[in-house]
Amino acid sequence: MKKSLTARIVVPFLLLSGAAYALIVWSAATAARRAVEERALQQAREISRLLARSGFLLNAGMLGHVKSAADADIVDLSFGAPRGSTLSREDTERVARAADPQRPFAEAGKYRVVAIREGETSLVFAWEAGKLEAAKAAATRPLLMLASGSFLCVLALGVLIGRAMLRPVRALLAGAERVAAGDETRDVVVTSGDELQRLAEAFNRMQAAIRRHREDERWAAAGRVAAGVAHDLRNPLTGVLMMAQMLERDEADAGKRETLGRIVAEVKRLDKAVADLMAMAAPPGPPRREPVDLAAIARESVEHFRAQAGHRGVALEVRDEGAPGFSGDASHVRRILDNLVANALEATPAKGRVGVVTVPRDGRAELRVEDTGGGIPEAVRAKLFEAFASDRPGGTGLGLATVKRLVDEMNGEIAVDSGSGGTTVRVVFPVNLP
Repeated sequence: MKKSLTARIVVPFLLLSGAAYALIVWSAATAARRAVEERALQQAREISRLLARSGFLLNAGMLGHVKSAADADIVDLSFGAPRGSTLSREDTERVARAADPQRPFAEAGKYRVVAIREGETSLVFAWEAGKLEAAKAAATRPLLMLASGSFLCVLALGVLIGRAMLRPVRALLAGAERVAAGDETRDVVVTSGDELQRLAEAFNRMQAAIRRHREDERWAAAGRVAAGVAHDLRNPLTGVLMMAQMLERDEADAGKRETLGRIVAEVKRLDKAVADLMAMAAPPGPPRREPVDLAAIARESVEHFRAQAGHRGVALEVRDEGAPGFSGDASHVRRILDNLVANALEATPAKGRVGVVTVPRDGRAELRVEDTGGGIPEAVRAKLFEAFASDRPGGTGLGLATVKRLVDEMNGEIAVDSGSGGTTVRVVFPVNLP
């Protein structure tokens, strides 16, 4: 049978504490019992000394007073023979035989005997053994109660200390079990300030390395697929673009020429997307540094999706609340925004609303995309930004994975709030790239 680590730590602690307490209580109880005897012996000596100095005759009346004062029966011996006693004859003889000034608390049947010699006479005090033991028990009872209460406190303290000491270990164990189950998204939080905290930090770094490795593997797979698809698409796109440009150049009708111009622009944008797909196969490079007008990019993206939103019966709105311009990669920002708006439109039913808002945030620029869809399922949120982790039929999961990758490349931050009333994605860009 396996023992828990708590038992391995707490049980020896409690055993050692119990043994120490038992030794202390035994010593204290022995001292308390001895103190009862010492007090009785001292009382007998003081009474004998007082009687010897005062010269009282120990008649029956005086022996009765002495018995009351000492709470013990009295036997007066002269040259070893009883002269007076508060006991029966049989008990008196038994006590007289046991009396020995050199041996206090000698046993004499049911009595414990102390003999105090004054010259040729001895005054013998005889306590009933039961009463004497009861006095000793009364003296040790508070010690036993105190010891029991103290041990219970130590027991509770030991359990609490054991749990407190093992809380970081349990946190690490839970983290290891999550990793074994395939979840490396949650870090282990340990604030003990000792080796266990450093172990937790090392564990979190290991988790981060595992996440990066898996993400790199996903992106490598995505890059290989994208490179193949892009290679097959680029030649046909180039032909479509050339023919559309020729038709635009030769078209005399202004309306048709405007339509062909839009076709040319969209094919160029599609060609740019194909180039981006091919770039997925290559390691990411640093983002460009150029002035970025977040509000202008938001308006352009919304206009691009206006027809699609109208076709789906979704209201598409854009609002700028004074987001600052910043230095970054405008193409990255446009791809981020296009992916977020496309996802929001897909998640929003007819008569719903999608809003794009640009606002200042602690000296930085924040992009917010809000929708009134049904929200993201809890099971999907943990892997929301992983490639190929989409829960939609036919989805690849590359959209949000691409968004996360681009945001990271620009040293930005992304957060998602989702519930039954809809989803809000917040992207915060630094004003200047490092």
